[in-house]
Amino acid sequence: MRGGIRLFTECDIPDVASLHSRTFATSSRDVASLERLFHQIFFRNPWNPSGASLVYEDRNKIIGFLGIVPRRMFLNDRPIWAAVSTQFMVQSGSRGTLAAVELLKTLFSGPQDLAITDGANSGSRKLWEGLGGATAYLYGIHWTRPLRPISYGMAALGRKRGYLNSFAAVSRPLARAIDRVAVGANPFRINRRHEPIFRTEMDAGQLLSCIARFQADSPLRAEYDEASLAWVLNLTGDKARFHDLRKVSLSDTAGTIGFYVYYIRSDSVAEVVQLDASTRYRGQVLDDLFRDAWEQGAIAVSGRTAPCLMQELTDRHCSFRMGSPWTLIHSREPELLNTICRGDAALSRLDAEWWMPFAT
Repeated sequence: MRGGIRLFTECDIPDVASLHSRTFATSSRDVASLERLFHQIFFRNPWNPSGASLVYEDRNKIIGFLGIVPRRMFLNDRPIWAAVSTQFMVQSGSRGTLAAVELLKTLFSGPQDLAITDGANSGSRKLWEGLGGATAYLYGIHWTRPLRPISYGMAALGRKRGYLNSFAAVSRPLARAIDRVAVGANPFRINRRHEPIFRTEMDAGQLLSCIARFQADSPLRAEYDEASLAWVLNLTGDKARFHDLRKVSLSDTAGTIGFYVYYIRSDSVAEVVQLDASTRYRGQVLDDLFRDAWEQGAIAVSGRTAPCLMQELTDRHCSFRMGSPWTLIHSREPELLNTICRGDAALSRLDAEWWMPFAT
């Protein structure tokens, strides 16, 4: 066989896991751990456990892979199918072949209403757009709110090589001390002008109720039941590994006003997975998220921007950047594309590729 595309089978898992390990050399997962993930995500997911992913073979050797996880969504009240693209890779030395092009063209010609990924690098983005896909720019904006700015700056230095890394490591206790003086013991006190806010830690069932309530009016939203949400959350927790996944709902005397889900580890950046709120309470929910993350020891909070929160995030002195990981889309339906490009979709980090724990 000279070359061609076929469906990914369970027998292919060892070869594809090995290809992944060679292609993404920065991944901290060993091949055995990757094999378990490929099995669970592509053959034990709640939406299509028989598998829908693709491999590209050349001379009976797998040199390319495109993971596809089908997802149920709603466009207004119409159920649709989305194909979530993930772990798109071609063997080093074979990238001059048509493997990547043929894999992506096969995905785009599939039966789904929407193809989407929110973990794309710039190379994938260029190919995706070249074959008729689009970049959802409003879902490619990432925000950060420093909570302990000196510690956050030192952590940024710690990611550099050489003496800056060493300097940041030994300076961490001093940075904490400066933050206590400069920022104060608790800069996120409750605003007494508002009604008292009550926090409740949620399980999967309670989170499902919050998602259903706060996304009910969104033109495009993912569909969950308790089993599928629990499955995603279980694997999302595996992505964190050494972090805690906090799921918090907020209420006042009139009822629930919003919720947030985020990873937290002391002395680290908290990563928001999902956040939503009633329109008039968006600012209060963000304030409570920042306060909660501060109390848990985070040095900053980061997330992907929901277009409806841009004003509240700006008012709270968040910084913004646009770039990788990109959110990319493809559809033959103009209404679907326009809904996403306008920023009217309720797309959180749970709904496409970002939550998958291939990289930790």
